[in-house]
Amino acid sequence: MKKLLYVFGILSDADIDWLLAVGQLQEFQSTEYLIRTGEFPASLILLIDGRCDIVVDARSRIVINHCGGGELLGELSFIDDLPASASVIATERSRALCIDREILNQRLATERDFAARFYHSIAYLMADRVRANMQRESQAAGGIKNVAGTPDQGEMSLSQMDNSSMAARRYEHLLSRLQVY
Repeated sequence: MKKLLYVFGILSDADIDWLLAVGQLQEFQSTEYLIRTGEFPASLILLIDGRCDIVVDARSRIVINHCGGGELLGELSFIDDLPASASVIATERSRALCIDREILNQRLATERDFAARFYHSIAYLMADRVRANMQRESQAAGGIKNVAGTPDQGEMSLSQMDNSSMAARRYEHLLSRLQVY
């Protein structure tokens, strides 16, 4: 849920409505791939519900993370225009709002304000991921429990707290419009 709250806290209500208008609600069954390693994801994926594994080696099924409803998937490939570095595999029936890559690229190229908000939200995601990785690596190496400048699990900055209630409202709006409650 945390990833989409970052995004929804920065995007506007009109941006969310646009995502709903162009997105396709898709259902994935257990063991079905949402994203495959080495391929370009066709869509930016907002996981609405269900559970998925993020896997670096599909044959040996080395799971590097798990995700559930409220996660954003495929953002790295979208930003760096490289094939996916990991696969995302549903571990149970899951539903996602899929935003076609080309449609999103067109919007980003023509709507500067939307592009600024979108890339700002992705930057928040990347910063969160880097901080979490620093924390994990430090703990794995037997280092300090909390790297300076790295918030404790679940901790938010003041600006994130300001946006969190609005983000939750926008997420609930998306769910109600998709009729997935």
